[in-house]
Amino acid sequence: MQYVISHFYNTKQIGQIETFFKELIDKIVRHKEKDKPLIIIINDVNSCYRGRNYFKKFVQKLKQEEIACTSQGYYFDYCITNDNQRYGKKHENKNICFAMQRGLEEYEPWEKCSGAQMLIEVR
Repeated sequence: MQYVISHFYNTKQIGQIETFFKELIDKIVRHKEKDKPLIIIINDVNSCYRGRNYFKKFVQKLKQEEIACTSQGYYFDYCITNDNQRYGKKHENKNICFAMQRGLEEYEPWEKCSGAQMLIEVR
């Protein structure tokens, strides 16, 4: 999930996040193949009120629904000025792994990775 949680926040729909988590579990997670893991990666803003604080709430919701999972938080050390942004384990590299396609410069794409991630393995 790429910046989905902060989208809820930015569009003043954060009150719907629990419903979104429940539907995600019911419509996707419960339909994974038996005996095969499902990996969920949440990537969002590394801010405790605009994305990252809901990562653990999703993991808690999975466990409430009796879905076995493990999780780990990660962050990119990109101009961090607040120690609270050191969420989980630090990625060793913040470089983007591929060259930006021509014509995209006008969109001012990032040249380094930032943000926080939660990696969840559903068993």
